[in-house]
Amino acid sequence: MAEPKPASRGAEPPAAEPPLTYRDLAAIDIAKIKGVGEKRREALREAGIASVLDLLTTYPRRYVDRTNEAHVENLVEGVEAVVLVKVRNVRRVPLRNRRSMVTAMVGDATGSFGLTFFNQPWRERQLKTDQEIAVFGKPERFRGKLQMTNPLVDIVGNRTGRIVPIYPQSEKSNVTTWELTGWVENALERAAPRTISDPLPAAQRERL
Repeated sequence: MAEPKPASRGAEPPAAEPPLTYRDLAAIDIAKIKGVGEKRREALREAGIASVLDLLTTYPRRYVDRTNEAHVENLVEGVEAVVLVKVRNVRRVPLRNRRSMVTAMVGDATGSFGLTFFNQPWRERQLKTDQEIAVFGKPERFRGKLQMTNPLVDIVGNRTGRIVPIYPQSEKSNVTTWELTGWVENALERAAPRTISDPLPAAQRERL
C-alpha cells in the first residue's frame, strides 16, 4: 500500500460559508423544505407562505401548555378560553337561501360541548372524528347546553411535548399547525450549519 502523501505546506482549509441572510432565505422556495410537495406548496402559497423566509417569519399566535391546559369542566360561560379537545362527531345542516351550518361535538375526559359554524361548509371536511384540535372562543348556553359559535380552530394532530405552538393559517387551505411546526423545524435544522444572520445592524443591537 502506498504511503499517504504529506499535506501540502501552506494549504488552508476551505473558508466557512457566511451566515444566511434574510435575502438568502427569501430566495429559497418553500418546496425545498422536506415534506412540501406540489399540493402542499400551493396550500402554503394560499396562506401567504412562498419562501423559507415567509415560513420562518410566520410566528405562533399562541402556545398551549399541555401540562396546564384548560379542560372542558373549567370553561366559564361568557369567558373566552382555549381548550384542547377531540372531535366526536361532525354534521352539516342545510339552511334556507343556500346558507349552511356545520355542527360538531367535541370534548375531553372531563366533558363535552358543541361547536356551531355558520356559512363555513368547509368545516365539514376540515374536522374529522377523533382528531385533536385546539378551540378558542367564548362558550355560551344554547338550549341549556354549552357551545361555541364560529370559534377559531387549529388542528393539533399528533404533536407531542409540553409546549405546543399554535400557528395562524388559512383554515380553508387546510394547512395544519403540526405541519407548519415540522416544516419550521426542518428549515432551522438545515440552516443550523451556517446559522442565520441578525437583520439588525450591530450598532442598533448594542443600543438595545
